[in-house]
Amino acid sequence: MQSIAVPIIRLCTLVVILLYLPREPTAAQTPSQHFRLSTNGPFYQVGYDREVVIRLTLQPEIPNAQVRWMQLSGPPIGIDLLQQQETTLRFWAPTLPAVSAEPLAQPGVVAISAAMAEPIRLQFDVTSGNHTESGTVDVHLAWPVPGVRGIAVGEWTWIAGPAEQTTWMWTVVPKVGEFPITVELDGEDQRFVRVRTLVTDDLVVREEWSGFEVKLYADQYNAFEPCGRCHEKEAQRSGGTRHTTVFERGLLGALGSNYRDECISCHVVGARPDVTNGGFDDIAKTMRWVVPASRGPAVATLPEALERLSGVTCLSCHGPGRFTPSRYDSGMCATCHDHPPQYTIAQQFRQSGMSRFSQPVLEDSPAVIRPCTQCHSTQGFVRWQKGHIEPDPPFSQEAEPVGCIACHDPHDARKPHQLRVYDDVQTLSGLEIRHAGAGALCMTCHNLGHAMQHAINDGLAPLAPQADIFAGTLGGLRENITNVHGTLTGTCVACHVPHTFKPISTCESKGCQGAGCHTNGAVCGTELAVLWETTLPKIETRLRRKLTRTIRCDDGSTREVHGFGTHRDRVVLLNHTQTPLSSCGQAHPYFTLEELSSTLGSSDFTTLREELFLWLALRNDKSRGAHNPQWTRRVLERLSK
Repeated sequence: MQSIAVPIIRLCTLVVILLYLPREPTAAQTPSQHFRLSTNGPFYQVGYDREVVIRLTLQPEIPNAQVRWMQLSGPPIGIDLLQQQETTLRFWAPTLPAVSAEPLAQPGVVAISAAMAEPIRLQFDVTSGNHTESGTVDVHLAWPVPGVRGIAVGEWTWIAGPAEQTTWMWTVVPKVGEFPITVELDGEDQRFVRVRTLVTDDLVVREEWSGFEVKLYADQYNAFEPCGRCHEKEAQRSGGTRHTTVFERGLLGALGSNYRDECISCHVVGARPDVTNGGFDDIAKTMRWVVPASRGPAVATLPEALERLSGVTCLSCHGPGRFTPSRYDSGMCATCHDHPPQYTIAQQFRQSGMSRFSQPVLEDSPAVIRPCTQCHSTQGFVRWQKGHIEPDPPFSQEAEPVGCIACHDPHDARKPHQLRVYDDVQTLSGLEIRHAGAGALCMTCHNLGHAMQHAINDGLAPLAPQADIFAGTLGGLRENITNVHGTLTGTCVACHVPHTFKPISTCESKGCQGAGCHTNGAVCGTELAVLWETTLPKIETRLRRKLTRTIRCDDGSTREVHGFGTHRDRVVLLNHTQTPLSSCGQAHPYFTLEELSSTLGSSDFTTLREELFLWLALRNDKSRGAHNPQWTRRVLERLSK
């Protein structure tokens, strides 16, 4: 039996009344008349890709009144409001993909960020005679939600269907032997469907053509046992995070004097004015508790029932009711940290290369194979930092690029900024880094991944050699070299902007000159960059000449070698079109350096292999020498001979 759908109430009927007494009578009014203006609001959880109708009512009716609409903020609604001069305004809300900064390619519960949920704020001006009265209407498309399977009763949850389809059909799966629960589905024939239930229960939503299913657990926010009874370690460590204390700090005045009521919705659990979900505002209402107008210690103490729902707690990320696994993607954090212009961390992170995969996640992608997953996926990195050696990779359809939760531990505040790695790190390449500050986190992955000689002997490519170059350990040149940048506080983050990871320009005010470096007019440190850019191609040309030759395989076939490059983690040889050559044997699919050893003397082969490795390290470092200027000059000099 198919579940019963309750008709959707799209427009509420609560009337907002604005009163004023006109200063002068007009033809349409007399001194004894009251001019009343009302709208059919408020508008909560209106939805995406749906028609919105706003009606203004003037009492008494004034035939000659002039109406003017203007959009103040929120996603553009796509109509010319200046042409809208009627008391009834109709527009189509933007689609979910239109307001999302993410591609929404994966099927499943959609995380709604604060930016995606930004209300459309409209202003209306009504003029009669010499008098104009104005008002505003906020149209809330959705509430920010973390996109987990634990949902609150009364709140709409958005689910994305498989993107490769062109038609969709959503249903609620009935329970065997039970009457179907009361569930509302909206958009059953669209890729993005929304679902809501007004009762506590479990439900399964299915897309019939693909068979894709999502199980949801609906409950009240206040219907839970303390999470620490089972998750003691997480509860103890998370108790000291800035997340859990943010509301208390706001009441204490630590967040500034302009800590406003609208800030609170992100700083407590389940505050939704249009639904009864057991959230902070519902409990506060029953206890007749209101946010104090003043700030300070006297108002920061909350009743126990409210204290359990204050701050960003377990339920904020895991949802109410049954304790469902949280998400690894950054959409979880964006529910609060994506609210420009004040909160721009999520917006900044989207500018970084790490925020997305550079190519589709296939079965041979680094994110889903060992050991690459530990640095190429959030799941792999988190499992690695929890002590799993070569952790199991995620499935390709679940893999997430390295994002917020990879670097920041939401449950642990023992390290600054809740970073998983800080100050000290021992890299896979054998470096023991001390006092690196936040840069230790970067160096955890940005190193050779193997001891240098092992990598050279096995024909492995130096894909991310930044930490080893920073330490000056490559090429046996460490003696008598002091990295002038090695003493910078924070190491990597001294020059790379956190969350975008873009290097600060040496010439800008916050760059090298502003810090007191390169003040002698040495073109802001670009002298080395010019040397790097002009010398590296010359070295590459020389190495290509040394490699160019014809190789005859045992089966009689030949390989024309004209260059070198990398494929995944290996150094490979290229043909005249710079395409990887196929291997002579079966050990590797591509022609590797080892297969050149028979055509070169032992000494020449060893030298060539080291030179190729150092050249690739310089190229893949991408800092144009800035990570270790003196080391870079020495290596360029050595390779130029």
